[in-house]
Amino acid sequence: MGISRITDSMMNYGFLSGMNKSLNTQYSLMEQMSDGKRIHRPSDDPVRVIRSLQYRSAISQNEQFVSNVKEAQSWMEMTDKAAGDLSDLVSQAKSLVVRAIEPNSEIGYAAAAKQLDGLINQCVQVANTKIGDRYIFAGNMDKTQPFERVLLSDPTGQSNLKVDTVVYYGDDKKISMVTQSGLANETRDGINLTGIDVFGRKASTGTQYGQATTDVFNALIRIKQELEKTAAVTKTNSLGGTLDVDGGYTGPAD
Repeated sequence: MGISRITDSMMNYGFLSGMNKSLNTQYSLMEQMSDGKRIHRPSDDPVRVIRSLQYRSAISQNEQFVSNVKEAQSWMEMTDKAAGDLSDLVSQAKSLVVRAIEPNSEIGYAAAAKQLDGLINQCVQVANTKIGDRYIFAGNMDKTQPFERVLLSDPTGQSNLKVDTVVYYGDDKKISMVTQSGLANETRDGINLTGIDVFGRKASTGTQYGQATTDVFNALIRIKQELEKTAAVTKTNSLGGTLDVDGGYTGPAD
């Protein structure tokens, strides 16, 4: 067995190598002391770097969940208030109609129709409630004003009659805000009510000239129109005027 000879160059190399390791360790410790961070580059500790990235991703995701929960809560609170206001307006409309048709009513049909017309406009205003710049009852089209009361003309030109209606420009899709792990699910993560959820089935019929409308507004407008027609008939019978095709009265005044 031979004996290895330790040369001066080997001793010098070992000394320099040890000194470099000591300097690197010293530099690393000073770097950690300067900013309090143990890892400055992936090569410092690959396992810890991977875990750190996973933790940061989880923290970021949880922060987004918390933000979504707060925003969803704001939407629900605003929706609850708007739904309450709409319920009050519809109750007022019901009470108004009952008072108008009861025997010896203190309010005439024409006056009731006018008040109901105002309640319909208030309902449209509440139906267009916004949170920030987003409409809460527009479905997924929350940047589009969902409801507008208009007089529609026949696009075919076959009729000169104009239809009083409230057009719905939203859709039937809900806004989803993810508050837990997994892909967005409208059923689980939906935060709003669409105009169809609140005001009933969306329809597209000839009476609205193909425009999308909702059941509640259609019913309220029909009731208003019936009150106006009844008022015109009553005036015709009492004053001897005439009733036109639109249900309006022409003839002697009161």
